[in-house]
Amino acid sequence: MPVDLKFIQTQLDNFSTFAKNLTKLFQELPVALQKFAKAIADGSDAATAAKDN
Repeated sequence: MPVDLKFIQTQLDNFSTFAKNLTKLFQELPVALQKFAKAIADGSDAATAAKDN
């Protein structure tokens, strides 16, 4: 059974990008939630405040 090494390398690169993006998302999530909660507490438009991030 032939193995397509180029395909495997491409898929590993794609997974690497996915993993980096997922990690970044979870690292930035607490800060984004804190800003969102502060916007609600301040009575400002929370949707606009969240969009500015």
